[in-house]
Amino acid sequence: MCLSNTSIEPCFNTLETNGSWTSEPEIGVIGVLEAKRYKAPEQLGEDVYKAARNGMRALRMITGKHEAMLWRDQISDWLAVYADELTAKQVEELFNLRCSLASCCQTALFRNHVKNDAKEFLAAYTCKHKCCPVCNANRSKKTRLKYIKFFEKNPDILRNYDFMHLTLTVPHSPEGGRFEGFYSKELMQCYNQMRKRKFWKERVYAGMLSVEVTKNESGLHVHIHSLLLVRKKRQNRNELYREVLLAWNEITGSQVAGLEISDEVRSSIKEVNKGRITDQDIDQMDASGSTFIGLENLYIITKSGKKRYVKPKDEGLFIAGIMECIKYHFQPIALKKDGTLDVELLTEILPAIKRQPLHKKFGAFHSGTKNAHPDAKMLNVNNAKEEDEEDLKEMLEETGSEIKNPVTGEPASREDYEYFSTSLSNVFVDRKNNNRIDVVRPDKVRYLHRSVAPNALSALKYISKKGAMDAWRHKRMRRIMGKIGYEEVNLQSLYN
Repeated sequence: MCLSNTSIEPCFNTLETNGSWTSEPEIGVIGVLEAKRYKAPEQLGEDVYKAARNGMRALRMITGKHEAMLWRDQISDWLAVYADELTAKQVEELFNLRCSLASCCQTALFRNHVKNDAKEFLAAYTCKHKCCPVCNANRSKKTRLKYIKFFEKNPDILRNYDFMHLTLTVPHSPEGGRFEGFYSKELMQCYNQMRKRKFWKERVYAGMLSVEVTKNESGLHVHIHSLLLVRKKRQNRNELYREVLLAWNEITGSQVAGLEISDEVRSSIKEVNKGRITDQDIDQMDASGSTFIGLENLYIITKSGKKRYVKPKDEGLFIAGIMECIKYHFQPIALKKDGTLDVELLTEILPAIKRQPLHKKFGAFHSGTKNAHPDAKMLNVNNAKEEDEEDLKEMLEETGSEIKNPVTGEPASREDYEYFSTSLSNVFVDRKNNNRIDVVRPDKVRYLHRSVAPNALSALKYISKKGAMDAWRHKRMRRIMGKIGYEEVNLQSLYN
């Protein structure tokens, strides 16, 4: 395994992010937008700059691939110690994740120009697992691109609604809470109940949500992050805060007799929303329900560390703030503060999140409903097979329709280049040489015959099928050889 690029910090922009994770921000903080970008020297032409951008795109995927392999090894180490204490279902889901991480980006497609051995990265087969660092980042990028196109087509939405960031949770203590285990399904049900309230239908136009889970001394802590588009009104945030807090408290409360809201909590509630929440409101609240929510207008943190609220008149900064908010919805699952994988947390939640959505749209963003926006289908992100070819075409758009030599900028005919596939772990990006792409294991390269890959789209279809077949074969062979199973586990095989 080549780790040549793992010590290099990749540059990230607001649209393409792989493996960039920070600690959880305070409620309402959307993020620092002054992200690093690759800047080509002014004397370089457009073609050379494009080649450098392609190299950076490859580097981000390579970094994600190495991250996935490190996580794969962490899962192997965990199973080697704790497998006997796990249920069959937990072992199965960890094994599935390990196989997905091993196969992701194992088959990548490149275009090699014969004249000067210059290489272009086109795409890679990805596993689509919810916990994969590569796929999670790609899903985030794809979602944000769709929202950018949607807002570009409908700029009036940016002006007509207030954008807010809502955070919701439920009380939880070491003794337990209203919900046990990984309660994302129950939390979403509570959220759906609130969305049916009259005030919500009148105030909230559209939005999206995501479920996040952490673990502390009280056990699993599940919470919802939601981007809201709220119909404009004076004191909009303060009034909506009061209505959401009272509704959420009622929905999450269990009507336990004898409980009272302490003076400290009472003061905290009133301090957050001065003048809007009265003592009478607090007296009506259920002490067993949630007494805290986070609701903020969209803002960013500048380089100087100051809070700056962004509005539509800020143009690019406002749309970038929205994209950062959406990106936060795709934070990696079960990642510790030091960047390592929390396998213990994964063991608990993997069986529960299987086939369960962690991201949803609602209101006018949800296509197919009577109140949906006419262009709501633009926001759909679907992994259905019928959309695979459309996704492949989108990949080609990133590299450009006209094929040129990335070094000379000269147009290239089909005789001037060949397509090949290899694992991204065999690829190195030279940051000191205009992000030139090189292969460190030429013996692992497989060139595609022109009958199989007469053009880029055919080549992409081929590696998509080959990657899926290789992933299936890898997983199937381990089962057939008895290297892992439901009843008995030979964990030493996970290192092979």
